[in-house]
Amino acid sequence: LVKDIPVKMGRDADYVTVHPQNAVRALMPNDEDISSFEQKVTIYSEQNGDELVAPIDAGAVLGEITVERDGIVYGKSQLVACASVDI
Repeated sequence: LVKDIPVKMGRDADYVTVHPQNAVRALMPNDEDISSFEQKVTIYSEQNGDELVAPIDAGAVLGEITVERDGIVYGKSQLVACASVDI
């Protein structure tokens, strides 16, 4: 999963792309329907009602992703900035 987040006051970019810091892994039977799993993405600035403002360093934690099904969480990973955004 990759997501673009709008950034204010960026010199060369209007957004920053985030990706999971770590892979979420779980052992499942081969016939498991993976489409039944839900990916919940939380971007901290959006959750707080704030705008993301430059500067942003590459690797900065900007959110998290949770993989779950039927209320059971199978894994989480932080979402980090792929690149820096300067002012």
